[in-house]
Parts: sequence; structure tokens; C-alpha cells
Amino acid sequence: ILRAQAARENLSVGVNGKIPLYLIGQLQSNKINKVLPLANGIQSVDGIELAQKISARAQNLGLCTDVMLEVNVSGEATKSGCVPERAIDEALAISSLTALNLRGFMTLGARVDDEKIVRSGFAKLREIRDCVSEQLAQDYDEDSAKLELSMGMSGDFVWAIAEGSTMVRIGSAIFGPRAFV
Repeated sequence: ILRAQAARENLSVGVNGKIPLYLIGQLQSNKINKVLPLANGIQSVDGIELAQKISARAQNLGLCTDVMLEVNVSGEATKSGCVPERAIDEALAISSLTALNLRGFMTLGARVDDEKIVRSGFAKLREIRDCVSEQLAQDYDEDSAKLELSMGMSGDFVWAIAEGSTMVRIGSAIFGPRAFV
């Protein structure tokens, strides 16, 4: 959709374009080479193993790619991401990879209507981000410690913003509900 709209408006998108493109969703290892030339960042890196593969391939292509560590704060089996207990170590390991830039953290809120439960997951991710930011500020410099929080979708973005989200994903609010075929 963005590519078609950008073409109509004579804008460039992707890695060197004016409109950045981010992959959101699971990335299979065999698709990394196809994604890297098109995406400015990947918001769904679930751990160090995938990050190492992305880094090696990005380095071979002469790229430095933004990544966000996906953390499954809800604990729901249907969701991807590392467990919160491993997130700090995983993020610090990812931050040391040469062809990657740890941009922050990403999560999906619990799939419930209970504000308290959803917000507690978002708050947990904020705490993880703050801990990693503090560690990176000590180890490197303050600029590398400014990590984003990508959390909140059309149904819960207000709660996510209240808990510190710096990026929200509100496709359904803009484009309407998905038509699953």
C-alpha cells in the first residue's frame, strides 16, 4: 500500500527513500536477504539467534539495519517474542552486533478487554527498556540509550501511549478491519 501511494506521489520508500519501511511480523531466516534491501528496520526480532543471522547478512550487503526486540509480555502462546526474563540479556547482546542498531522494543498487548492486564504488560516492557537504556548509557553514550517502545494497536494504543509507547501500529483504525480470506 505504501509503495503504491508513494509511487503516485512521486516519493521513494525503503532503505534510502524518504519514507522508512519497517517489517512487522515474524521473519523467517530464509527471507532475510529479501527483506534487508527493502526495509529500514525489523520490529520483530525475537532473540539473539535471529539477530545474528540478520547482522551477518546485513554486513555482507553493506547495511546497518534498525531492529527492535520483540518481547512476549503477555505470555500468550499465540504470540512471538522472547520471554521478559531474557529480554535484558538478549537486548544487550543484540546491541553489540556490528550491522544492527538496537532501536528499541516491541510487543503486542494481551488479547483481553481488561485495561489493567493490558497496561501491566506495557508497563513491564517500559521497565525492561529503561533497564537496558540505563545499561547502554553506562557502557556507551547517552544517544545510544534512547530506545523506542513499539506497543499499542488500534484497540489499545491509548493505554500503550499512557505507558510510554513511542510508536503505535493503528492500521485497522486507518484502513478498517482486515478481510481474512
